[in-house]
Formats: sequence, structure tokens, C-alpha cells
Amino acid sequence: MTVAVSVVIPHYGAPDQTVDLLADLAAQRGSVPCEVIVADDASPEPFPREIATAYGVRLVRRERNGGFGSACNSGAAVAAGPSLLFLNSDTRVGPTFVSDLVAQSAPFQPAVTGPAVTGHGTLVATGRRWVSARHFAAEWSIPVRKLRAARGLPLDTARVAGAIGGQVAPVDWLFGVALLMPTADFRRVGGFDERFFMNCEEMDLQRRLAETGVPAVYLGTVTIEHAGGGSSGHGPQVEWLTDARLRYADKWGFGRRLRLLLTLAAVGNAAFHGVRAALGRSTSIRAQWERDMDLIWKRTPMRRHPRTR
Repeated sequence: MTVAVSVVIPHYGAPDQTVDLLADLAAQRGSVPCEVIVADDASPEPFPREIATAYGVRLVRRERNGGFGSACNSGAAVAAGPSLLFLNSDTRVGPTFVSDLVAQSAPFQPAVTGPAVTGHGTLVATGRRWVSARHFAAEWSIPVRKLRAARGLPLDTARVAGAIGGQVAPVDWLFGVALLMPTADFRRVGGFDERFFMNCEEMDLQRRLAETGVPAVYLGTVTIEHAGGGSSGHGPQVEWLTDARLRYADKWGFGRRLRLLLTLAAVGNAAFHGVRAALGRSTSIRAQWERDMDLIWKRTPMRRHPRTR
């Protein structure tokens, strides 16, 4: 069988969700011949080889936990298909998902394409414009977050309004829940930058692809369910996200501006907590300030312990 699409599933943690996805992929209908690759990112609970064998999938196990992009690269390295489909392990797909996505992506190739993503029945906004220092700083600011929430506005102002269910729209980049792209172009730009442990790696990849003439297109006519996994706690997640955003900003030339805007936002956050303290509400201005400065200016190394899903 000649493989048309190599499906790469980065895996970490308990096997249950990945097994559910493998069952969905095994039940696919359509004329698109696929191979499925599970890239085990040095999970403390290794993905069972007997399950991989039962589903006829290729299992690649990394020796070191490197994060989402690293796992995707390990899977893509052994892929035989001319197209790569990266799927989060905590997604569920319908019986014609792969054939539908490939067929509706065809008019736009070469391109990065992705489906509409729903989470617990709600559409997730996955189509984005390139994110700037202003976008990141707004999300850091507690007063801005509360003001937008009070007005019923989404915090993320970089979303593309036309990237909604049932619609097809050009975007700058797509969330990495489900991404279809040409294998040759992925390899030509060097794949995911493995310096990103978690977050921003898909935006960076798609920006490099866009510079070579490979755009991103949102296909809201195809859907995928994203269950969402566990986490290692709020602290590590914030740390990983901030590190990734600063790394992305440094790589694309606005790192200093971002650090200055984040510092200004931290001043606003401290003032916000000061008002709360004056009103007799429990808060810790000093702890919050020190934590913000530590994250923004990297006064201590980032903790690189494994994530969970």
C-alpha cells in the first residue's frame, strides 16, 4: 500500500485517550491510505507496544521528554507519506475525518490546513493572526482581562473573526490540535523548533512555512473533538507559556519590547492588588510582583520537568 497521509500522534501519560483515538482512526472510511505513528515522548508510563501492534501502528519512543514539538519531529522523521497530519492524543475524530480533511485541503495545497475544533460541544477559536507584544501583554494584564470579561469580549484579540464553524478562511496560523501539511515543506523548514518545550511551537513553524509560500487555511467544514487533558498545575503551565512567548518574541525580533510591555502590565497588576488590599481583600502584592519579574526577566531557570496531558 502506498501511504498518502502519515498521521503522527505525540503521546505522553496514560494510554487511554491515545487508544481511543487509534480506535477512531482504525474505523476511518474513505480512499485515503494512511499510516499511523505514535510518538511516545519518554512517558513515565510507556505506551504499550502490544496495543500499537494490535492497531497496526508504528511506535516511536523518545529517550528524553522534549515537549510537543520534539515528539512530533520524532514521529515525522519516520513518516513515509507525502502529507503529515499531526493530531493531539486527546482528540476524537469521525469515521470520514481524514478523507474529508484531505479532500477539502486539496484546492489550497501546498498549505497548512486544520479543522474546526470543538471542546465539550463548544467551538474553540483556533484561527489566528500573528501575535504581537501587545497581544501577549494584554493577556498578562489583570485589569485588561477583567475589563474584557465584563464586556463579554474574548481576551485573545488575535483571533480571526471569519474562522468559525462551517466557514473556510485564510489565517496566519492555526492551533496545533490538528494540522495537515506537506511532508516535504515541513522537512524543508526543519520541522518544529525543539527549543520550544510547550506552546508557540506551531505558530513558529507556520510562520517559517508562510515565509516559504506555504499559507495556513482554516477549514471549518471539517470538525474534530478536543477533549483536553490534565496539566501539571497552574504554576508550571504559566511558566511554560511565558517562556515560550518570550522565546518566540526573541526569535522574531520583538523580545525587548515584549519584556518592557509585560513589566508595565506587571506594574498595573501590582496596583490592582494594592487596591484589593486597601479594600481588605486577601492578596499578596510582593509575591505576585516577584513571581512576575522572575518569569519576565528569567531570574531562575525554567523547570523542565515532564508535562502531563
